[in-house]
Amino acid sequence: MKTVWKLLVITGGILVGLLLMIGHSVWIAPVTFKTRSIAIYSNKISDDFSGVKIAFFSDLYYGEYFDDDRLDKLVEAINADDPDVIIFGGDLFSEKAQIDGETIDSLTRALNQLEAPLGKFYVHGEHDVINGDSARVDTILTNSQFENITNRGITIRNKNTSAIQLVGLANMINETPDIALLNTLSPTMYTLVVTHTPDIVSKISVNVDRVVAGDSLGGQIYIPFIGGIYETQGCSYYQHGSYTLSNTVLDINNGAGTTILDARFGAPAGFILYTFHNGNDPTRTD
Repeated sequence: MKTVWKLLVITGGILVGLLLMIGHSVWIAPVTFKTRSIAIYSNKISDDFSGVKIAFFSDLYYGEYFDDDRLDKLVEAINADDPDVIIFGGDLFSEKAQIDGETIDSLTRALNQLEAPLGKFYVHGEHDVINGDSARVDTILTNSQFENITNRGITIRNKNTSAIQLVGLANMINETPDIALLNTLSPTMYTLVVTHTPDIVSKISVNVDRVVAGDSLGGQIYIPFIGGIYETQGCSYYQHGSYTLSNTVLDINNGAGTTILDARFGAPAGFILYTFHNGNDPTRTD
């Protein structure tokens, strides 16, 4: 009899655990935005640039499940980390979005509230240029004080002297990334490459310090050793987390929105926050 009760208790515990997991994945995870903090150490970074923070967010898919309430929460979460630079990695709208003047005004209002004293920048995702939407996306982001760096390289300066190189590459699905742009960079300056589609790293042959991308939503429903349920053309090989490659380190942002199913598991919604430091990583033992 005791064995039967033990089995019932174990079975009940498993069922309750599954229900709690499903409930969190459906009702909590899609509307909770987490910071993924990454500390960057390099001798290419000067003392004056130490402590500078760059926030990278992407993949809103506004108009499918992502709405004004979620956008306000995301803006609040990013501002709470007090970044010096903010970068949007593409895919502002969902293909299902019904875009009107009120929608454009709401997005512009919210994105204008993002604060970054050293600048706000963006690159296109494939949904930003599909069906000729790029002009509308560009207008929203420009009016929100974001600068388009798609296929452009710029210098981010702090205190006028110390700097890093920020390079934006077009997405590889329906644009043409200017990979040759990377050949013009200074090897003595730290380089952060921003793009929407992570698979673009397979086309990069020169050494760059770091690449950050979005597109994959981290798989959205991600199960270790199996992978994520969400996969698109630009993230077939690199979908989740970070990868140390022969010529760079690639970080993939999970994005803020959801698609197809408004649920997340193993791939929290949110953004990446880089903090730059001069010198060697004190946690490394090699």
